Amino acid sequence: MHAGGRPTKNQRSAIGERISKIREEQGISQVELAKQLEVSQQTVAAWERKIPSLRSDTIIKLAEALKVTPDEILGFRERKNTGPKGKLKTAFDKATNLPRSQQKRIIDLIEDIVTANQVKNI
Repeated sequence: MHAGGRPTKNQRSAIGERISKIREEQGISQVELAKQLEVSQQTVAAWERKIPSLRSDTIIKLAEALKVTPDEILGFRERKNTGPKGKLKTAFDKATNLPRSQQKRIIDLIEDIVTANQVKNI
């Protein structure tokens, strides 16, 4: 740990790192996840920063909120890469570094295009 008390990313637990990664891939903030699970944002942050002592029912709720299996959170099974491929994946990877408001604009645009395409194909 460094002087500030917060572990650096490479000092985080494997479970905490997986929770953080999955949450970020889902585009969910710590605050949003905390609300879904009826816990504080500080609790979610603590799960991600250090070795969490999670009860089995909490792991199940966490998995449901993140749309993954408990095994994926615990690291018993690798997550399937269900995301976009090629140029689209590269663009999404870059977009994760944008401010949340700009990410929302991108999501809204994609949803509009997909909806228009679905209507066209009816």
